[in-house]
Amino acid sequence: MALVAGIGMSLLYLAYHQAHSRPASVTVVVPSRGQADAGIKRFTYQQSREGRIRWEVEAERAQMYDSRHQALLENVQVSLFGRQDREMIVHAKRGMIDTATNSFELVDQEDFISVTFTNGLTLLTPILRWRDETQEFYSPAPVIIHRQGLTITGIGLVGNLETEQFQVLNYVTVDIAS
Repeated sequence: MALVAGIGMSLLYLAYHQAHSRPASVTVVVPSRGQADAGIKRFTYQQSREGRIRWEVEAERAQMYDSRHQALLENVQVSLFGRQDREMIVHAKRGMIDTATNSFELVDQEDFISVTFTNGLTLLTPILRWRDETQEFYSPAPVIIHRQGLTITGIGLVGNLETEQFQVLNYVTVDIAS
């Protein structure tokens, strides 16, 4: 009974929040390539902490801009590692790493970025950002989350790899197939 009440209260909160929220406006600016300091084919960039790889970016091509601390990427795959080893794999057409902060942004406006979690969830969104300082991934854009028998849609997403929790922020709908 407590579970039913908890689900009911959660759905009421989501309905209220959805009715009183506005979608975020999203503008993505990718810096022009200009004169890169280096061009790299089959690029790999890893970030580690305490002797453990936290994430790894692989790209078909990268353009390095040392003065801006940026690497612009094409045809990107990112593996993020959590407590249970590899937690999520991300595929995107383009991306940008801030090499000073180890944060990155991935963009795929046409086909959407595909994020596959080891627990069976699949996330689709046109923009995905990683903030290395807080170990959070987020998107201000529309998101679709699939798992067998479950589809969640909404606008905006915040997730934490360490806690393995994430939240769809606005205009949330949940479809549960029986």
